Amino acid sequence: MISWQAVLMGYGCGLVIGLSLIYIMLSTQYPTWFSRLVVQFEHRITTRMKKQKKRY
Repeated sequence: MISWQAVLMGYGCGLVIGLSLIYIMLSTQYPTWFSRLVVQFEHRITTRMKKQKKRY
């Protein structure tokens, strides 16, 4: 069983990493790398959906 200390450590690390990413995104004014990442992710999802439709 996982103790509450381990859960709190994981939550804290994730919070610090998330806040730093948000700060970096906002400090660069226009996060082109993030928008490129989102576009690639959307493309992967749509191609998977199209492939699944062709199978059936």
